[in-house]
Amino acid sequence: MNNFSDMTNTLLEIHDDDTINNIQNDNYKFAKILKDVKKIKDFKNGLEHEQAVKIVLDKHLNSEIDNPLSGNGNSSCNKIIIHCKENNKLKSGEYIYQPCGSQNHPDFLIRLGDEYIQLECKSSKGNKPMYNSGGIHQDSIYIFSSQKNWRNTYFFGEDVNPKKVYDYNKETENIVRKLVKERNDLILEMDENEFKNCIYPRLALEQKGNIDYFNEKSIQREKIVNDYINNL
Repeated sequence: MNNFSDMTNTLLEIHDDDTINNIQNDNYKFAKILKDVKKIKDFKNGLEHEQAVKIVLDKHLNSEIDNPLSGNGNSSCNKIIIHCKENNKLKSGEYIYQPCGSQNHPDFLIRLGDEYIQLECKSSKGNKPMYNSGGIHQDSIYIFSSQKNWRNTYFFGEDVNPKKVYDYNKETENIVRKLVKERNDLILEMDENEFKNCIYPRLALEQKGNIDYFNEKSIQREKIVNDYINNL
């Protein structure tokens, strides 16, 4: 495949002979989605990877709908879920693309039965993804693709960021923010600081060392996701 268009055509051919669209069990459809996203390859950047995942969703799920709160700015995903539940705006098998904006988590909000799944796409040139200042969301499903060896895997955020670790890092983040605020309050009062220079903390999660998301434990992490979907 030489370009993204070729990749798109290839993805659309996956399981053409299946009767997936006649099956009403949405968790079965999502299981097929997970199977197909593992085949994604030949993309140049994160956006192409995200679009490739969207192609798979469009093939197996019922439809994409617009964000019902799009006129209210970048609402949090929890607010969107609450609104959808109260107003029946997202039916099982439907999804919202970039519900909180293009720069915010998640990339997709999907309803399966009574569950709302937050799906995030990650890609990198190595064997581990890069996370932005939002960190790792424990209750989300991540799809990670490595351009280094064209391998794909998926996992729950909590399985790469356990609650004890999450809580400790969140506490550290709060300590840093409090310290920066205290020192900013002082420096902003200095007579010499005519231009009000101060520090803006941009904290982000970093995974140190030679981390490999495709080690022997990746199959176990995928099984946890599969079991969750099968039991919906």
